[in-house]
This record gives sequence, C-alpha cells and structure tokens, in this order.
Amino acid sequence: MKAAAILILFCTLLFGCTQTAVQAPEASKPVVLLTPIEAMRGGKNFDIFVNLPNDLDKKVAQQYELDADAIRTAAELRCRSLGLPVLAQGGSTNNHLVITVNALSIPNQLVYSIQVDFMQAVKISGAEDNQVAGASTWSADYMGLLGENRAAGLRKVIGETVDKFVNDYLTANPKK
Repeated sequence: MKAAAILILFCTLLFGCTQTAVQAPEASKPVVLLTPIEAMRGGKNFDIFVNLPNDLDKKVAQQYELDADAIRTAAELRCRSLGLPVLAQGGSTNNHLVITVNALSIPNQLVYSIQVDFMQAVKISGAEDNQVAGASTWSADYMGLLGENRAAGLRKVIGETVDKFVNDYLTANPKK
C-alpha cells in the first residue's frame, strides 16, 4: 500500500495533477463545467502535434522508432479512417490533439510516458470581453517500461491512447 501511494505521488509530481478544481470569481456568472465528451461536441476540426524530448539520444530514437512525423501520420490515419475532421498540420484551427512522448533510456530498457491531450479554445468565465484561452479538455496518459527492441509495443500504446480519444470523440459526435 505504501509503495502504491509513493508511486501515485511520484506520478503526480512528475506529470502534474489529473484533475483541476475551478472556482468561480465572486460576483460573476456561474461557471459551467463540461465533461470531456461534452466539450468535444460539435465536430470541431483539429490538427495533430507530436512532442518528443529534445535530448533523446538518436540511437534510442531509432531503436524505439520515436519519430514525430511517423507518430503524427499514424494518428492522422487512425482519426481520418473513422471520419474525424483532421486538418493538415498548421491548418487554421484552435483545436489540437497533442501527443507527448517522454522517454528515458536505461540499460536494455526504455521508461516512457505518453500523454494525449485535446486542446481547445475555451471562454474564460467572468472575464471581460469574452477572453479565450487554450485548455486541455480531454486527456489520457500512460507510463511503462519496455525491453530492448520493443518499438512495436510503444507504437501500440500510442495507438491505443489515440483510439481512446477517437472513441470519446465519436461518442460526442455520433455519425448520422
């Protein structure tokens, strides 16, 4: 039990909190909180970005096939094949599916974390002039450990995480 608590604390400190508390400013309109699925309603166009660590060793990147273009292409194909409105990278949109892969190479293994966020423009409650900010309205993350030459395992976890987003997106926007 103590080890589990330490692991949860470590993950929270390393990757940030998984939930955000929102408090309405005094004398303002009530805050409307949406579930992640509700926030995706309306079939919003989005593009896909992939973030990889800048200091990742090139040999490790090749060994585990950590290539931003390949990851983005695979995610775009998954989304488009199911009819999601994915724009070409750099398209005109305020909505982004952001795939972040962090990795640390240790002898004969790779410690990794994958985070997928759906970033959208949101109105700031109580702000003057209908101010808008970017916020993650949907998120999923995973951590793991892979043995040598297990690039397929890492690609599978990234794909499964994108599939979870696709599932929720299609729940919010069922095909007619």
